[in-house]
Amino acid sequence: MDADVLIAGAGCAGLSLAVHLLDAAPDLEIVLLDPRESYVRDRTWCFWSGAGHPFEDAVRHSWNRWRVVTDRGEVERGSESVAYQCIPADAFYERALDRIERAPRARLERGVSVEGFRQSEDSVTAVTSAGELRATRAYDGRPPEARPVPPGEIHWLQHFVGLEIETAERAFDPGVATLMDFRIMDGADIRFMYVLPLDERRALVEDTFFGGETRPEAEYVDSIHRYIRERLGVDDWVESHRERGAIPMSTVPPVESALSRVTPIGVRAGLARPATGYAFLAIQRQSRRI
Repeated sequence: MDADVLIAGAGCAGLSLAVHLLDAAPDLEIVLLDPRESYVRDRTWCFWSGAGHPFEDAVRHSWNRWRVVTDRGEVERGSESVAYQCIPADAFYERALDRIERAPRARLERGVSVEGFRQSEDSVTAVTSAGELRATRAYDGRPPEARPVPPGEIHWLQHFVGLEIETAERAFDPGVATLMDFRIMDGADIRFMYVLPLDERRALVEDTFFGGETRPEAEYVDSIHRYIRERLGVDDWVESHRERGAIPMSTVPPVESALSRVTPIGVRAGLARPATGYAFLAIQRQSRRI
């Protein structure tokens, strides 16, 4: 046997599960496989506070006030007990990878893709780009395959590009997050700008769509630039970071594994919330249950 637990995919779900397992059972032999060669800041996870998780020290910003804006005005609300929080991917990866590297019986194999599984009476074998690995159980965090949408179900895609900018002068209220500014709506798709102020001169600004097809990156970027100039009133800024994403927002039930020793995790398990695409806390809950 090569491992007690094999995890296919070492993104948010795979790394989270590994950390939860190591915290609960440090002697487990865990192997994670992921096709990527390196980890960089490629996204930002946001969620509401209140549910504990092992990545509390990776939270970089919190907001106790938030607002939604339309052409007819805006609504701002807040809470002293609940905060909107964000973890940039590099902070999450650093925390998770450090925990795995310090575990004597856990390892991450980069540049390795899992092509499929087969099961015997007492084990499961992963067929990978680097050969076969055998484990007692496997958890499958690979991206789900595209499939038809049954009648009565909905499958949307949330797609966005975000720019972290730094302005020459103070331009943001760091205490208030703009969750949705709909004043950029220009067609049938639901479209809004999302602004997370990091301090008075820095913010993550995202052009976000619910539904429709993804657009060329330049279209999102041009829209963000117009918004910064016309809605934020800022002419002088520099871009320090860029990220792009596409998240399923779906009521289609996930496909269960045909193998009893293989358990889907993360988005493959349907953990992205259909109303928002948020998945971080759902991933932590699933990891804790496992």
